[in-house]
Amino acid sequence: MTGTFARSLVTILTLAAVAGCARSDPAPYVFAPRAVYPLPGRLAPDAHSPRLGLDASGALSLLAVYGAGEDSHLAVFSSRDGGDSFAHAIAVSSAGANVEGWGESSPAFAQPGDGYEHVVWQQQAGSRGDELLSSRMHPWGKAFAAPTAVSSDARAATNAYPSVAVAGKTLYVAWLDGRQPHGKGTLAVYLGISHDGGATFSNVRVSSVACPCCRPAVLAAPDGTVYVAWRWVFPGDVRDMVVAASHDGGRTFGKPVRVHDDGWSIKGCPEAGPSLAFFQHRLYIAWHTVTPAGEQIVNVAFSADGGRTFSDPERASQRILDANHPRLAATQTSLLLVFEGRDPQQDAGWGASRAYFAASDGGAFSEPLALSDGRASVSGPTLLARDEATVYVAATQTVNGHNSIVLFRGRKILGGSK
Repeated sequence: MTGTFARSLVTILTLAAVAGCARSDPAPYVFAPRAVYPLPGRLAPDAHSPRLGLDASGALSLLAVYGAGEDSHLAVFSSRDGGDSFAHAIAVSSAGANVEGWGESSPAFAQPGDGYEHVVWQQQAGSRGDELLSSRMHPWGKAFAAPTAVSSDARAATNAYPSVAVAGKTLYVAWLDGRQPHGKGTLAVYLGISHDGGATFSNVRVSSVACPCCRPAVLAAPDGTVYVAWRWVFPGDVRDMVVAASHDGGRTFGKPVRVHDDGWSIKGCPEAGPSLAFFQHRLYIAWHTVTPAGEQIVNVAFSADGGRTFSDPERASQRILDANHPRLAATQTSLLLVFEGRDPQQDAGWGASRAYFAASDGGAFSEPLALSDGRASVSGPTLLARDEATVYVAATQTVNGHNSIVLFRGRKILGGSK
């Protein structure tokens, strides 16, 4: 092997690794070979935008929007057999409500330390635009309470794209708000704080500059710090992720920190928000961006100093094409990631969008594992780590314009490691 050839080979391999093409170990999880379709038409016709949780008894809860147009409803379905079957709907939205829920503005679901199930969602309010509502159900109840408003300004034309976090009995809701637009093509980021289980909310403006269709993320860390992440609009229409931290329970926030200079300029909204997780004393953020070569990828970076600085990003989506809509979750031993994308080997890279899963023990993420079979388009995956050993992933599947929810169930391989 000549020196010139050897240097060329090293260069090629290095570029491949930087581009995220180098193969990594598989995730130490195995998923059931057959997916579950938990909501047949008799339970929830045309169901989509799922979110997962656990009720006070440990049963699996599935939040979903179902119906179409002005006949859109929101309900929670419960499974006490690990997802084999689901009970009939427990309504969340009021009769006659027109629930907004798709993609980035899907409803949010949380279970604080008080055992209640909390739901936040966007709903059409006629000439007043959209309103953001919250409701909760008692741990042993069978009905959700009448909804309350999260936003303190009902005149705002936009109250949308919610995310939820909990710290003990405190509920935090982040959303995009239109009451004080900073400039053309931007909205504000607001945080709603409730200390009474969602009965009332105080409002705090986190930022006046945010990409108008990218859902912000909120996280309450174990040390009490509240983090909010969103897509900022920088000069030249560069839309990069920023994170701001609050050390007083969300009442005030420090200056937003740019996670990474992606240099992605787009005269429009990507409709792709970030996801946050806390793992091994680090704050992690996952987000969608586009490389100079035009590749849509999912990056993950972390901060070990409370959000003041961030690591160089890892291309966690690796070789997957059109990677988008990441979601993070953490257990004591694993950081988990799901996202949607296309298999580069299927139909020359134009096969159906699939759900992918990857895991990390604090190092590099595993090779993404395809959960769906690629015969139908799957979008908006979300995940729940039930415990150290069991993980659930739910997504919307679309066939001939009809939407249904698909559930994938995985278990960690005992003794497995990357």
